[in-house]
Amino acid sequence: MPHIKILNQYEIKTFDFPPEFNGDERKKFFNLQKWTAETIKTFRTPTNKVGFVLQLGYFKATNKFFTYRKFHKNDIEFIARKLELSTEDIDFSAYKERTVIRHREIILENLGFQKFDEQSKQIVIEESFSLALKQIKPRFMFWSLVDFISRKKIEVPSYYQLSEIITNALKKFEEILLDSIKKEISRKEKQFLDELLDVCDPKEEQIGKVKRYKLTLLKKSNQSLKPQKIKENIEDLKLLKAIFDEIKPIISHLSLTPEIIKYYAFIVIKSQIFQISKREENKYLLLIAFVIHQYYRLNDTLIEILIQSVQSSINVSTREHKENLYENRKSRHQGMSDLCKTFKEKLQEIEKVVDSQELSNDEKIKTMKYLLSEEEYPPEIQNKYQSLEKDTQKIIKNSDYYDILESNSIKLQNRVSKIIKYLVFDKLNSNNKLINAIDYYKRKNGSLDYDAPVAFLDNDEQEFLFDDKGKLRVSLYKVLLFQKIASAIKSGTLN
Repeated sequence: MPHIKILNQYEIKTFDFPPEFNGDERKKFFNLQKWTAETIKTFRTPTNKVGFVLQLGYFKATNKFFTYRKFHKNDIEFIARKLELSTEDIDFSAYKERTVIRHREIILENLGFQKFDEQSKQIVIEESFSLALKQIKPRFMFWSLVDFISRKKIEVPSYYQLSEIITNALKKFEEILLDSIKKEISRKEKQFLDELLDVCDPKEEQIGKVKRYKLTLLKKSNQSLKPQKIKENIEDLKLLKAIFDEIKPIISHLSLTPEIIKYYAFIVIKSQIFQISKREENKYLLLIAFVIHQYYRLNDTLIEILIQSVQSSINVSTREHKENLYENRKSRHQGMSDLCKTFKEKLQEIEKVVDSQELSNDEKIKTMKYLLSEEEYPPEIQNKYQSLEKDTQKIIKNSDYYDILESNSIKLQNRVSKIIKYLVFDKLNSNNKLINAIDYYKRKNGSLDYDAPVAFLDNDEQEFLFDDKGKLRVSLYKVLLFQKIASAIKSGTLN
């Protein structure tokens, strides 16, 4: 196994080169303690004196040693001035390897550190394998090892040495996984995994046609909200679920962590089909990780599409509701104005009756009752009153908003219905009332009836579910169900 890539090039350079100090840091790390000053006096050449202080300062900052070719010019000049030496007398090509090693031994001894030798390397190897068994990310392994080495007061080795140790630890761990797969995987599980490497349609092998492999088509998911793209995602999910369900025993046996799954799955995603086919030693491990990763990833993609589609539907309906309120405002105001005018005229007539000297009290009451009766109002005024009363009740109860939701439901159903059908929810750790509604929806395949569960809805929402004849408003029910599902996923009450 070649060395795995753990850090990027910039991080590797930062790790393998001495730190770049500012003025205060330079004073701190190149401060000469008593033992340092006494040790320097025993060195004959300016090069050896400056070289020793540089190695000591860098080590105090990083617990690492660096070759003289990596020493920073500013640091060399700073130490030369501190030791009252001329930089012209400093020649690191004369800084012999045996002198460098002796200086490092002095530094390690005085600071209480161990040299990174075969004995200490074995300690690091054991810790690296322990981390590999925990199936954590290589990057996290790297920095955990650096921390472990520092705590054990061992000289920190180079990036290459650490990456080699981590690579070997992961290789050893992989061998354990491969041995486990070899012992536990069934012939049927192998068959399902091998089919991923088959061409989708044998007819496409004809001359001039590009081969389309199942594995290749499953590598990518589409974030589009277009129904056709959503349908393609669902078809991929159905295929992955069939394989996932079939290989569940081996998945459970391996107990791979998300980090390890992602690591092996990405090898598949970045590789060509022929490269995977040739990997006889770890092909099934790679394909198992790929199926797990893509299955959950596609679930996440469809959940995100569900949430976005529902939110888009809410936004459209809310905007339409506001526009309707605004557009109807003028007619409502005109209706109210006409009614006010009519009522004012009636009040004036009543006032005349009250002030009349010719009518008795009984006649006045009889006349006022007549003036206030519906028959006395023109039909157009009665219609305006009824219309205004109806609109007012709709605004108070917000029923017109539910009408809009219902009218926009079909568009949302085209995007979301099948997503709900094929998503798998955690029944033990989710809202029970909502789970019951989802299970009913799946059993009925979206063909709902009067016995559809409504307990997941608020009382106000339940009020609008049935029309005047007591018939379930199916489209409204569905859009409210989709909204509740999206909201519950975001809040964590549906998993």
